[in-house]
Amino acid sequence: MLCNSGGDQVREDHYLGLLREQRSYGILMTPVSEKNKKISEIRRQGTLVVFVDRQSGELQCSVSVEDDVGGQLAAAHLIALGHRRIAFVGGPLTTRQVTDRLSGARAATRRQGLRDDAKLIETTGLNVAAGRYAGHRITMMSKATRPTGGLLRQRPDRAGSAAEETRQRLEVPGDLAIVGYDDIEFAAAAAVSLTSVRQPRAQLGHAAAELLIEEVSARKTHEHRQVVFRPELVVLASTEGAPTPKRWDGRPVNCFRPSGPVPRPHRL
Repeated sequence: MLCNSGGDQVREDHYLGLLREQRSYGILMTPVSEKNKKISEIRRQGTLVVFVDRQSGELQCSVSVEDDVGGQLAAAHLIALGHRRIAFVGGPLTTRQVTDRLSGARAATRRQGLRDDAKLIETTGLNVAAGRYAGHRITMMSKATRPTGGLLRQRPDRAGSAAEETRQRLEVPGDLAIVGYDDIEFAAAAAVSLTSVRQPRAQLGHAAAELLIEEVSARKTHEHRQVVFRPELVVLASTEGAPTPKRWDGRPVNCFRPSGPVPRPHRL
């Protein structure tokens, strides 16, 4: 059974109740909040839960991505292209993925000696309107204060909306270079082909399913594990050609990756 909460806690709780009534053996889920008490209740009643694209403690298995590395990759790419005023668009800050990516981006700006951290433009919704509003806020800034590079921590369609709203008023990447997050296929097909941080989605799903099957097969001997993957940056038109490239680490502009194997996971 496939359920989509749309990022809504009430809908998530409804579907958890439905799955419990169906006596599901296990659930693969990306929770709205890792602290949702309904998840603990359903687990105590015997239904197994594995988090996908979210970290968890020792009470259950999880498969996630190093989001702070993703933020560093995006910001480092923009810095290497010569950008010094960088914005981070995303929210809410109660979501761990958001805070990890923001802290990663700011770590990259500090490492390069930039005077200012990445400017935060927080969004409260996960819809197209929120993406457009974020783009509108950027375009309304004065040229002297407006960021020249931005990391959009939006879902792919929302990031595309923000990029399109920006493109209607500014030249991309001439006035504003944009880095999105997540779905590369959507990013490449969007009106503005977005440079984006790619997560190994197929590997995430495969690893999560393996963990759940393993736990179902050997409940008494199973040990919970947290599997973590590393993201990578794929460069497309929304940043190429923006200002003068500065390869601070000696790598090609279109090849910024974290050290170590990608996307080979490691276990905590």
